[in-house]
Amino acid sequence: MSFVARRLSPVARWGDSPASGKLLQVAPWCSRLNIWSMAYPHQSEPQRDRALAAKPRYGPRFAVPLGQALAQVLSPQDLQRLRRQGPLLAVVQRVIPPALHSQVQLSSWRGGVLSLSVQGSPLLAELRQFYHAPLLQALQAEGFGVTRLRWQMALARSPRGAQR
Repeated sequence: MSFVARRLSPVARWGDSPASGKLLQVAPWCSRLNIWSMAYPHQSEPQRDRALAAKPRYGPRFAVPLGQALAQVLSPQDLQRLRRQGPLLAVVQRVIPPALHSQVQLSSWRGGVLSLSVQGSPLLAELRQFYHAPLLQALQAEGFGVTRLRWQMALARSPRGAQR
């Protein structure tokens, strides 16, 4: 018995046909359904699988400029803050070693005071001692108007799902 006959056994049965010998008869309530366009199970073929995976789903997807996507997600104030702090962050990342980039974030920039949050106290001590003066000089050389650096500990984040 074929796959279609097994799937449709409650609504279809094999009957005799004068031309071909066998004919699938469909129940009247099911005849308005287009059962012949139902997907048959195919064996997996790499070319067919790649072609199906390459087809766009839910319409075409186009590249969108990042600024346009961020404008839809962020508030105008947050977007302006990101645009303003982008060049500052580039200077900070140029002075601080790449291994420490993920542990240092810009907190705020108000009145010429740039606040930097650091993820650990040993790192905070190291940055204050060895990178405070070079970073301040680099920021002043770029003309950002930073007169002071303020180092602070970042708030500890609890892991997701952890209960207090």
